[in-house]
Amino acid sequence: MELEEELSLFDRQFAKLVVTNKFASEQDVNRAVALFTIKREEEPDLTLSRFMVDEGVLDDQQARAVTLAAERYVKDQKNEQHRVGGYQIIGKLGEGGLGVVYRALQLSMGREVALKLLHPRWNFDEEFKRRFLLEARLLGKLSHENIVQVFDVGKDKGRLYFSMELVQGRTIEDIINEEGPLSIDFALDVLYQVTHAIDYLWQYKIVHRDIKPGNIMVDAKGKAKLMDFGFVKPKIETIVTEPGMVLGTPDYISPEQAQGKTEIDIRSDIYSLGATAWHMLAGTAPFSGSGSTVMRAHLVKGIPSPDSVNPDVPEELCDLVMKMTARKPEERYQSPEELLNDLSLYRARRKLEVEKLPRGDRKSVV
Repeated sequence: MELEEELSLFDRQFAKLVVTNKFASEQDVNRAVALFTIKREEEPDLTLSRFMVDEGVLDDQQARAVTLAAERYVKDQKNEQHRVGGYQIIGKLGEGGLGVVYRALQLSMGREVALKLLHPRWNFDEEFKRRFLLEARLLGKLSHENIVQVFDVGKDKGRLYFSMELVQGRTIEDIINEEGPLSIDFALDVLYQVTHAIDYLWQYKIVHRDIKPGNIMVDAKGKAKLMDFGFVKPKIETIVTEPGMVLGTPDYISPEQAQGKTEIDIRSDIYSLGATAWHMLAGTAPFSGSGSTVMRAHLVKGIPSPDSVNPDVPEELCDLVMKMTARKPEERYQSPEELLNDLSLYRARRKLEVEKLPRGDRKSVV
């Protein structure tokens, strides 16, 4: 049965169902469809159902029954287009270097998740497919309160995907864009939590390689979660990359990453976290310009003190961020544990200072 190409999915299914249910012959239906396409040019609101009734091909009861069946078919087809594996896609959440993340419903569990699909442009690139699966399998083995949890990984209709916990909140990037620089205490708290996350990662010799405000989600209770491990390079599994290939985001990239070095360690993540802290405190990234201009600035200029943009940032916190973002790895904090020690001491001293103030003056502390 050949139907007019300009017919909608609903009309094509409607015509097929009329024949399937033997309400009319295929010849009569084809004739009615041909006449309908001509008549519709004069009457754009005309429906195939109404036309077939007017032409005597169907009676009203038959037309209603076929309409309901065709509507169910179209709905099922649309649902199928938005279904991957056992997940029903609800809407798009964001897009990263390797994939697109959707809000989805896990049908078997009845729970909402974040569903990451490999970006279509990488479907035929074996290296990126391998990297995508590595991210899923790696996250599936990790368990930390400040790292997103992966539930499932699979392949459906040629599309690689994995599901992970849906964090109900906003990224640090979104918060800064909407509200400006974070308060000192909020920035400190996020910095402290993410440092715990990379400390956990380094226990497995894992380097994230792309720490930035857009990859840190904070929920309504203030819990920070590190996301997007698409550029991770764990020492437990070597990834083959082209010589000099740069992985990371220019605004927060460490000098050694900007140089395309393959042998990097956790001090690179400490630098990127420091650049992220700078952005949280200053309300803007340390450098501006094209990607190449920004990377060169990280290599040659070095990141200035945060109080050069926001004079309200305390000197001790500026010193801490400057040590995190020293251009030479040997001049930075050598481990997340060392950074955590300084953060803990600074937070404790800051808390004591606030407690010493009269209650009415506490809001003025920066």
